[in-house]
Amino acid sequence: MTSIKSTMTLFGALMLATSPAWAVTVTNQAKQEHTLTVDLGATENDHKVAAGKSLNVDCPVGCALRLRSGPAGYDRMADKGDKLVINQDGFLLYADEELVTGSVKEKPTDKGTKGDATQK
Repeated sequence: MTSIKSTMTLFGALMLATSPAWAVTVTNQAKQEHTLTVDLGATENDHKVAAGKSLNVDCPVGCALRLRSGPAGYDRMADKGDKLVINQDGFLLYADEELVTGSVKEKPTDKGTKGDATQK
């Protein structure tokens, strides 16, 4: 019986240790609380994110995130390890993303920016 308890304890510890790898981190940089909806496909869950706080969301196979108080139809697809922020204007963005007139600015690659006419 002690062996079973030890095995279960070890299994629980391993699950806790690996859970952050499945997590998506959302940090609320706004001055007010926001409600984040996590869409896992078959289920949707709402989570409150207080101003200045972060929330880790389990997202083992990817999920869609949206703010109830943010701009309508503004969802983000997230995968394990992603870091997102709620900015002062209530937009949900990837942590390293810039908001450009309501769309996502493309990130340059090491071969130049996509669509750059100067590249040969």
